[in-house]
Amino acid sequence: MKNEGRFSGSDLAEMLKVPRTTINDWISRYSQYIEFKLQGKRRIYTQASADVLKEISDLRDKGLSSFDIEAELAKYRPVHAEQLPPVEETPEETTSNVKFPSTTGTGEDYALIVKKQTDEIGRLISEQLLNMSKRLEDLETTNRIYSSKSSKYYIFTVVLLLLFAVIMAAASFQLASSIRENQILKSVNGEYSSRLSESEKELEKAAYKLHDDRVQFETNIKSLQNQLEEQKKEFSSSLEVKLNDAERKKESELRLLRDKFAAERLDFLKKLESASQAYAAQSPGGELGEKTEENK
Repeated sequence: MKNEGRFSGSDLAEMLKVPRTTINDWISRYSQYIEFKLQGKRRIYTQASADVLKEISDLRDKGLSSFDIEAELAKYRPVHAEQLPPVEETPEETTSNVKFPSTTGTGEDYALIVKKQTDEIGRLISEQLLNMSKRLEDLETTNRIYSSKSSKYYIFTVVLLLLFAVIMAAASFQLASSIRENQILKSVNGEYSSRLSESEKELEKAAYKLHDDRVQFETNIKSLQNQLEEQKKEFSSSLEVKLNDAERKKESELRLLRDKFAAERLDFLKKLESASQAYAAQSPGGELGEKTEENK
């Protein structure tokens, strides 16, 4: 049955996808947080009850125990008073005319009502005792889990202590080895220091010698530079003299060539004039030419 936020036990089991027996167990164990209404002999649960059961299912999936679930529900879920089932109505009774036990009724009806109420009270007490028994079992389970965890922690602590002892022993051995190695290194360092001191002395002597050699080298360099300067001056003056001599020689050669060329030209002109006179003398108008030449 499911109508406008009204659920039966089967509806809740189908909605939460858990067995009906599990729903009944949760309703019995956490009854103070689950609200329901009685419809005849059947219990009808509200949407708030469905939400509580959904939360219980989620907490179960997270691995919480019944004790932890109840502690979570007690934080913010309201507690509802348990309702007793109504007395069954006889065919003559209606919803508007209910007869309550009184001293005027028959003894059988009163005894029947008292018996039913007593049975219901006994059932409720049995459920409460069963609930308390389950809670005790959960507490024992939790205690066993905590005891197991405590033993595991104890074993883990012992293992850690043993491991720490082994580490300390190894560290002590390593420290002793380091001390011995340090002593050896100190002795070796002393030898190296003495050798280094001797090497430094030799290096200092070599540095002094290099300094003297450098001074001598600089002196030689300066002397060579001076010599080069002097040789350069001498070479410049010698080159200048040779250039002057070469220039004078060239001028004299040019003069000689000019004189030679002038002499050759004069000789050529004389030969040309002689040839011209000889030609004029041989021509028919030689006399006239001679006269003309004389007139000139």
